[in-house]
Amino acid sequence: MYCRFASKKYNTIDYIYTPLTGRVEEIIYEKGKGQEEFHHRFTYDSDYRLINSEVSRDGQTWLKAAGYEYYTHGPLKRKKLGNEIQKIDFVYNIFQKPQKNYT
Repeated sequence: MYCRFASKKYNTIDYIYTPLTGRVEEIIYEKGKGQEEFHHRFTYDSDYRLINSEVSRDGQTWLKAAGYEYYTHGPLKRKKLGNEIQKIDFVYNIFQKPQKNYT
C-alpha cells in the first residue's frame, strides 16, 4: 500500500499476512529507509484473537506495545499497555456493552 502526502513524497507501508487465515503478522513502515523504518508485529492465539503487539525500529529488537487477555466466552477482558505500565479492564453488562476500568 502506498500513501501520498502533500510534500509529494511517497511513503511505503508493507503488510505481511498469514497465508491461511489472512491475519496481519507484521506491518513495516518505510522498509529499507534507515531511521524512518518502523515495524509493528502481531501474535494471535489458537482462536485467532490478538494476544500480543510488538514494535521495533530495526526488525531485530522488539518492545512489547500491548498484551490482550480474553474471557473464556470470547470478549476482551484486559489490555496491558507497554511492559504492563497500564492495564485496562473491560467489564460487560448483559447487553455486551464494554465498560472500561483503568488500573
